[in-house]
Amino acid sequence: MFPGQDNTNMNNKETLWAIPKLTPNSSNWVTIKTQFLFTRAGHNLEGHFDASDPTLPAPTYSTPNEERWTAADREKNLAYLPLARKWKPDKHIACAQLAQVMSDSLLIWIQHTSTVADMWKNIVAEFNHKGQMVQMDLHCRMM
Repeated sequence: MFPGQDNTNMNNKETLWAIPKLTPNSSNWVTIKTQFLFTRAGHNLEGHFDASDPTLPAPTYSTPNEERWTAADREKNLAYLPLARKWKPDKHIACAQLAQVMSDSLLIWIQHTSTVADMWKNIVAEFNHKGQMVQMDLHCRMM
């Protein structure tokens, strides 16, 4: 939360999402990045952003016909389903976190990226580079 913001009507889930949107000139990039890193850690989603939690490969079954599965196939499926049911919504939450803080033009740029980790990597590279360019410009003006 920010100084002066009233959070009496917000529940804990909403306050975790309270990150301002990136300004068009990206002047608040450092703040957004820092708050975003803390928020994603609070939601236990780091693996989607650093690619340490990749897409779960579906198990290989003896036959694609579920009616003919062996006992081993059913065990594989029972082990896989809870993991897949957790991973997929977590991916969507991670995407929603990115969408919430990014400008429309940036969303258009990253929307077809295949993984959240690639989206985040592209965003960080773009804005860290812009920050370096601003620093170089300031350095040149001060000389």
